[in-house]
Amino acid sequence: MVVAVGAACDPVATGTDASASHRRRVTGRSSPRLSVVNISPRSYSSPTWHALLAVACLVSGFGIATGVRAQDAPPTDGVPQDWPLDDAPALATLAARHGLSIGNAMRDGFQTLDRAELYRRIVSHEFDITTPESSLKWALLRPTEQRYVYAPLDAIVDFAASEGIDLHGHPLVWHRINPPWLDGVAPERIEAVMTDHIAEVVGRYRGRFQVWDVVNEALEDAGPALRSSVFFDAMGERFIDIAHATAHQADPGAELIYNDFGVGWPTAKSEGMFALLERLQARGVPLDGVGFQMHIDHPFAHVEGVSTNLQRAADLGLDVWITEFDVGVQSVDDHDAQAMLYEDILKRCLMQPACRAFQIWGLDDFYSFRPFVDPLPFDDRVQPKPAFFAMRRALSSEPVHLEGCELEGLRVSRGDIVPVAAGGQGARSEASIARCDGVRLGPGYARLSVRYRNAGTLAPSLSVSTAAGEELARVALEPTAATRDGVHRTVTIDTAVRPTGDSTLIVAVEGDPEGADVVGIDALLFESPDGPVGVEGAATPSPSRGGGGATGLAWWLVGLPVPALRRWRVSGPGSRTWPAWQPRHAGYTRLPRSTAPSGPVKE
Repeated sequence: MVVAVGAACDPVATGTDASASHRRRVTGRSSPRLSVVNISPRSYSSPTWHALLAVACLVSGFGIATGVRAQDAPPTDGVPQDWPLDDAPALATLAARHGLSIGNAMRDGFQTLDRAELYRRIVSHEFDITTPESSLKWALLRPTEQRYVYAPLDAIVDFAASEGIDLHGHPLVWHRINPPWLDGVAPERIEAVMTDHIAEVVGRYRGRFQVWDVVNEALEDAGPALRSSVFFDAMGERFIDIAHATAHQADPGAELIYNDFGVGWPTAKSEGMFALLERLQARGVPLDGVGFQMHIDHPFAHVEGVSTNLQRAADLGLDVWITEFDVGVQSVDDHDAQAMLYEDILKRCLMQPACRAFQIWGLDDFYSFRPFVDPLPFDDRVQPKPAFFAMRRALSSEPVHLEGCELEGLRVSRGDIVPVAAGGQGARSEASIARCDGVRLGPGYARLSVRYRNAGTLAPSLSVSTAAGEELARVALEPTAATRDGVHRTVTIDTAVRPTGDSTLIVAVEGDPEGADVVGIDALLFESPDGPVGVEGAATPSPSRGGGGATGLAWWLVGLPVPALRRWRVSGPGSRTWPAWQPRHAGYTRLPRSTAPSGPVKE
């Protein structure tokens, strides 16, 4: 185990894939702002471990207290307190063009923040789905077995209803941030306690939460086995079946997903997760989707692997949710690289028809549950970083999902279109063409990305043309080698797509395939629009598209509160190394939001 002194006193600070231990696994390094201590797992319950933890908390507590008093809130001097920033479409408006929800995690007590009004305006303007970051975790929601504390959660529910924002519940069952009384429940009572909890919470908000993370992080940190927990130890793997069945009974209309970290690209843990999902499906468990948390750090080398695992979930017939996205960096100098990862991963979501939502975990760096690595699109002053504009750019792209096009001499195989072979000899049919209607090329696009695989030795061509016969791009489909991230490759080329009203593409595979299923085309993505992206009819998705943390939470150790770790560090315009960015907003038109539903009924 790797424990960060200062954060180690707070179970919240080490409870997800963004802990110091996860950073070491993913990047081979830990945060430079933390002192890291390696402690043998066998020593957790020993007197030595207790003494070390107590000393660490005592020492760090003295050091932290001054910082907390000096910096209880982010700096405000000279910072604009208004939103929207400009006349560009909201992220939600751009995402709606693709049938995609985009959102964040909502902080408990958001209405009392120093920038509460700015926080509200950003969330209500930019997002159409939000997750209560902490208020559904058992320790806060159910401090005793008989008492539920709904006020912080109701504040978020009321806000979402007033702004027409969907709600994503997180989590119903988790091995962390549970109240002390749960550890004292006899194993034979755990099932009843769990089902009563789910029925009470989901039933109370029936029809108001569109999706629930039913079970969160059931797998061990490095996978692939299920982890020991109060629920697993009492019921075994069937605790997941029971939890999902109970949630479905309490609200049959809600989407139910399994949520975990470290599974967003091929790993031993993701293999364990997919095996778990297949077992759940085989047993008929009500399971609609899978949540990929995606707390990652720069540098990140598995973007192609993200598409691989999103497709694996889609192959199981499951919806894909990117539930807790953020990108840790080490300095302001890395903000441009951070922005690139935001853009790249959001584009991978757009290229996957089963991807339903893309949510960031929080809003700004100051209140992030990973405050030391500046992971979010807004800085300490709640001002947009390059990552925010990168999300705009990504959502201004135009994906083409070939499996939804009219196919001639092509068929669909595991999300790809592949040339139809004849006679078992790999002979090519007369034509291998996809006719794709309704592609929005209006603004013109400077670049085209193509994701494909080629297990052969030849390099057939992919031609992309208009219905009138004007060739827009031609890509040589060079052979691809299998890697840890899969068998696909993504190439990006310049295009000749000028602003046009033409909305029909002809995509042709030219050249003889070397056998059945040797060459496959996954998706196309037109990028870098030359002009403003039209948002008329934004509610209509692209053709063929398918339908935490607790920073600032006072925790307890031996019955005493430990202040949450804060830091004095300001990034943003005017700071020493703020990188340049250039927003694209000329000519955008803001559309009005749909009418918000009436407020919730109080119990």
